Amino acid sequence: LVVCPLRVIGSWKTQLAQYLAEPYVIAALDDDADTVAKRVDHAKALGELAKVTGRRFFVVCNYDVFWRDPLSDWVLAQQWDVVIYDESHKIKTPGGRASLMAKRLLSRARNRILATGTPLAHSPLDAFAQFRAAAPSIFGPSFASFKVRYAKLGGPNKKWVVGFQNTDDLERKMAPLTWRCTKREALPDLPEEQEVEFSTELSAEAARIYRQLEKDMIAEIEGGILTAANCLTKVLRLQQLTGGSLPTDDGLFHRVDDGKRKLLADTLDDLGDQPAVIFCRFR
Repeated sequence: LVVCPLRVIGSWKTQLAQYLAEPYVIAALDDDADTVAKRVDHAKALGELAKVTGRRFFVVCNYDVFWRDPLSDWVLAQQWDVVIYDESHKIKTPGGRASLMAKRLLSRARNRILATGTPLAHSPLDAFAQFRAAAPSIFGPSFASFKVRYAKLGGPNKKWVVGFQNTDDLERKMAPLTWRCTKREALPDLPEEQEVEFSTELSAEAARIYRQLEKDMIAEIEGGILTAANCLTKVLRLQQLTGGSLPTDDGLFHRVDDGKRKLLADTLDDLGDQPAVIFCRFR
């Protein structure tokens, strides 16, 4: 059983096909249009197919549904060889429904694996519920006791977490069951990070609109009018203009410049078939 975010289910299907040589059957419960009951029926049918054919059986579902009836009842009725919590920080909240379901599932899983790039996303207290799902003996059954040991409490009735303590002990207890891999260890040949700035000129028309808007807080664009009600809106629109398009007051968008888009295209051509991640403020 693999429990993961919905967006990751497709990746699990791809990775299993890529790395698992033996025949297998997979029930990927990733159809948002299906009811939970339909997903259970789908998993049951493929489970029977796996039994008949003697193949390994995988069920991949997301955190938002695996605690819901009737899927939770079916999941708890099985004896799982392995339960994998991918992006396990999703169960870090001790009282959350997914986290409590993972607690119930403990007795039905011979092996438990947690995988995440952010195990302690907000604080050391995030460790408790995750270890409760995999190895509850490490920190015990009580979150209140765990909190008293590892958090410094203050504020009204000492209910606020104002700091942390005994973190060396926390790390020592986690260490025997934890394997950590840094980016440098996983990708030892990565070059050093470089920051390179590129610049481009606005077209004559875009520059005219920019100057007019900057000076008068109003500009004419292809027969339409754009007004900026205040200085904050003006700055926002000037930044948007450099991205290439602007809305006039009637809500219509007008492309006024292609400089950044052409610069991006040239840069991507230089990268060839290398993967790229693009962040932007205006799309």
